Amino acid sequence: MYLAAILVFLSAVLGNGVRAVAGFGGALVIVPLITMIHDLPTAAPTVAIANLLPTLYVVYHYLKSVRWPTAIRMTIAIVIGTPIGVYLLGNVDRGVMLIGLGSFVIIYTLYSLVGPALPQLKNTLWDFIFGLLGGMIGGAFNMAGPPYIIYGTMSRWPAAEFKATLSTLFFFGAIAAAIAHHLNGNLTPLVWQSVAVSIPGGLLGTFVGLRIGDRLDAETFRKVVFGLLLLIGANLIRLGLA
Repeated sequence: MYLAAILVFLSAVLGNGVRAVAGFGGALVIVPLITMIHDLPTAAPTVAIANLLPTLYVVYHYLKSVRWPTAIRMTIAIVIGTPIGVYLLGNVDRGVMLIGLGSFVIIYTLYSLVGPALPQLKNTLWDFIFGLLGGMIGGAFNMAGPPYIIYGTMSRWPAAEFKATLSTLFFFGAIAAAIAHHLNGNLTPLVWQSVAVSIPGGLLGTFVGLRIGDRLDAETFRKVVFGLLLLIGANLIRLGLA
């Protein structure tokens, strides 16, 4: 019991620290660690609820840099996509979805690093498309980051806007996911126990991560983003093959 609580706490510290530095990537750390002791239907709602306060902390820190029109449009799509993702969690082959998503993320990242520059996305319709994709993936696996990250990089958002807007999306997405998990009966006593342990760890990790992230220059930040994307893609494939 105590070992499980310590692991949940440390995963929250590390995961939210990574998210505070780069604006994303927390699930890359948190979900694999928590699934060592809990199954995915327990881990997903735990992470969604426990991340609310730490993510709100990041939003407050970068509040002036949030791209509000974009965030609002994407949030509308996230609210639509999240219940679809929660439904898919129990009704679609998990492995196929994870392998497909992981492969796409890796291909996109490698192309971004070595290929010609991709076109900059400017049409507001993309807000809804990537928001819907993020909501679906977030509801199913609590890993909504890849669509938002790809959209942010293809839209050429500066570092502060990137972290601020993504954190805003993660916050509203977590609310939508928490509601969807509640409606599907996934908020068990075990979930709430894990949430109670995760929140202090998440706040601590966020506090430290923000101070590290604010010291990164633009090129270092870019390397961190693409490095984490490669790890996320590889981890998604690993989870799909497990």
